[in-house]
Amino acid sequence: MDRWLFETPWWLLSLVAVAAVALLVSGNSRQNSRIKAGGLGVLLLAAALWATSYFIETPRETATRQTREWVAAVVAKDSSTIDRFLHPKATLERWNRQDIVAGAVKYADQYGLESATVLSLQSEPNPVEVETVLSVLSRHDSKRAIISTINSSWKLIWVRTGDDKAWVIQTIEPLKIGQSERGQFRDDLFGRSPR
Repeated sequence: MDRWLFETPWWLLSLVAVAAVALLVSGNSRQNSRIKAGGLGVLLLAAALWATSYFIETPRETATRQTREWVAAVVAKDSSTIDRFLHPKATLERWNRQDIVAGAVKYADQYGLESATVLSLQSEPNPVEVETVLSVLSRHDSKRAIISTINSSWKLIWVRTGDDKAWVIQTIEPLKIGQSERGQFRDDLFGRSPR
């Protein structure tokens, strides 16, 4: 129900608006004030749904927006932004929070990360977390990387922190990097600390 209220799809808003206009036109042509009032009420409902959807950001929308911001921070090698989005006990395979920050910057530099385009992003909220699965196409400097474009898939688990209720990444799971599935990654990729 929350998704219909706070993330109202455009087609539903359009349907409600068309119904409102039809009632207003019908009431006006018949000079029936009750039908016109009903049309105005439905139009106000459409406006309220739009305003609620536009001004209130749901956890799913927050996780989706912040995932894109986090990917941009990795490309920019912005360690403070990368760190800001991480839970104090964040993990990526055997890495902890400090390893994730150091590794993101180190690997971006080592492999000449130039850009990353989010190809797909799906977020599913649960009662206490939001699970985001994304596919990213990264472009690398051909002098520093064997392959200039790499497609990878990741799962991010977003949770609320206790103090300020901000959404942060608790778990990062690499699902696929290039042609390698999880479990086929080199032992040194996320095993040893990059610091």
